[in-house]
Amino acid sequence: MCGLLLAQSKLQRDASARVIAHVEREHAAVEEVILEFELLTELELLKVLAAHYKTFYVSSEKLARIDMPPSLRDMLPRRFAEQAAVCPVIFDSQTHTLSIVTATPDNADLMREVQVASGIRNINAFVARPAAISAAILKYYAGDLRSFSRFERTGDPFKGTMTFERQRLTASIAEPSDEASVIVPRERMVTEEELTNPGKALSPAPTQEASRAPNTHLQRAGESAPLMRIPHGDQTLELFNVLVGLLEMQRNELRGHSSHVARLCRKTALFLGLSDAMVHALEFAAYAHDLGKAGQFHLTALNVAEYDGHRTAAKPLVGTPLKVLSPIDLPSEALDAVSHMYERFDGKGFPNGLAGRDIPIGARILAVADTYSDLTQSPRNPYRKALLPSEACDVIFRFRSAVFDPSIVDAFSNAILGENARSRLLTTRSTILLVDGDNEEARVLELRLVEQGFVVRSARTVEQARKVLASGSVSVVIGELLVGDEDGLNLLEEARKQPWGAQVPWIVHARAADKASVQRAFELGATDFVAKPAEADMLIAKMKALLDLRSASKIPAAVSGALSEMGLADLIQVMWHSKKTGCLSVHTNSGEGELHLLDGYIVNARWGKSQGENAFYSMLKLKDGEFSLDPKFKPTQRLIHQSTEALLLEGMRRLDEGLVR
Repeated sequence: MCGLLLAQSKLQRDASARVIAHVEREHAAVEEVILEFELLTELELLKVLAAHYKTFYVSSEKLARIDMPPSLRDMLPRRFAEQAAVCPVIFDSQTHTLSIVTATPDNADLMREVQVASGIRNINAFVARPAAISAAILKYYAGDLRSFSRFERTGDPFKGTMTFERQRLTASIAEPSDEASVIVPRERMVTEEELTNPGKALSPAPTQEASRAPNTHLQRAGESAPLMRIPHGDQTLELFNVLVGLLEMQRNELRGHSSHVARLCRKTALFLGLSDAMVHALEFAAYAHDLGKAGQFHLTALNVAEYDGHRTAAKPLVGTPLKVLSPIDLPSEALDAVSHMYERFDGKGFPNGLAGRDIPIGARILAVADTYSDLTQSPRNPYRKALLPSEACDVIFRFRSAVFDPSIVDAFSNAILGENARSRLLTTRSTILLVDGDNEEARVLELRLVEQGFVVRSARTVEQARKVLASGSVSVVIGELLVGDEDGLNLLEEARKQPWGAQVPWIVHARAADKASVQRAFELGATDFVAKPAEADMLIAKMKALLDLRSASKIPAAVSGALSEMGLADLIQVMWHSKKTGCLSVHTNSGEGELHLLDGYIVNARWGKSQGENAFYSMLKLKDGEFSLDPKFKPTQRLIHQSTEALLLEGMRRLDEGLVR
């Protein structure tokens, strides 16, 4: 690399010698040493490398801000990503191409390894600096939101990212209530300095012990309240997830419930800018909140507040999760959240009749998230059907100030708003039929599928599978060659002759992977063949890719929203992945524009008097305004011939360099 930079007069010989000596002495990456010595800026270095490798570059800033859905992350297992120092960034379902970032995009052996690990033949490699790739893996796989903190600097676009709305919500939640006579432990307001300088240690504010709070783990008056951390917390959380998920498998309406609540709590806490320790504690609370409460009712804050039967059932069970978990040294904030989740904002709840912000913030967040999950996922909720996200939010809004903290409700709605906008553009949840006689192995895969948000139907016999398939609701079949004593391929053969099974993607997931079995499976119409044992993440990634390829015809009648819900770049990526055709209209105070899409690709753009690529680049800078998608529109001309991937990357580059006006 130093030779390349010397040839282009980007580096002097004495500087090159210093870099090489440091690399040999410290075993550091050449790119990082060059940047550490401030011989080049990151953009200058990446431009040289991109030109050399004949590819695009991805800056640290852009890598820190990409929207990585679980389906993209799961295409490469975390262990492989860490060992190979690669991170997925884009998947084009139209061309079935996975794009990754790596420091060595010309490494043919590495590309073959990525093909094997992902199961995807077409791999596209972009260049990025090694430290940024490591930080991206930590952020998107391990959930470490501070992994990019080392890249922050004065004047960097990372600074000042806390919006006025988030400041208002955080302040309203953290400030003491004027009416509160007793102070209880709560998370203090996080300052903008702490948000923009994550490397700075957070010191919890001192609190006083509440005379009405029942938990013996609270600190004494005047003592500081350090957040309790669990060694190997991520592994412990994963263990909680698996164990609680297995318990929930016994009740269909609760499958995946705790995982869903944990994701909602995490999203809300991150939106509020709460500390990493508090986010971690809330996830523990989400997994633990229903332990020991199995019974006729699912007990949420709303159910308990509105129905005598639920309230009667809940009162003796409030402390049960704490008893179950008493041998475990969990964070005190997690225990507070679980033990006070049935308190009401108006003070009419239990067990202690706490009101307003005397209720620990974790309990206020958990109450909203648990209720929302129940309303949107369980057909046994008070409305006797799974509500749409907007309908569930309307229900929660009706009980703000009575049952729920109004500020938490506002924060929760803002935190999931972008997710709701995305869900309006994408299709509904897919149903997976898992046909496997191996109960233990099938359970593990079923648990992972439920955690990913799929509806899973399991069949242990061919007859059970036939009945589920005949219902016509199956999106994908994952089936064994041998189901009990029956031939699973006979079921595939029968399905391909019936209207209900002729077009259903069918992945054969079998222990017997001999050549004859594989050949027969494909002859009968199998879509893919995966030999056991195979990583669940890899199998799920293959399945999601199949669903992406088949989702083009499932288009909503119309979609509209605000750019504050979802940025234009995010909108474009969602429509690209879901292969939308139509006209996306954008209305702002500064003007109006259109993007014309064909199967997810942008074929034309209009902004003011300009059209084509320049109009597209001008629209990328829009932050506020309204958008609407008309799926009935059919483009009549194509002025843009670049791929959506190339357009977005070039647009980001122009924004970086201030070339867009």
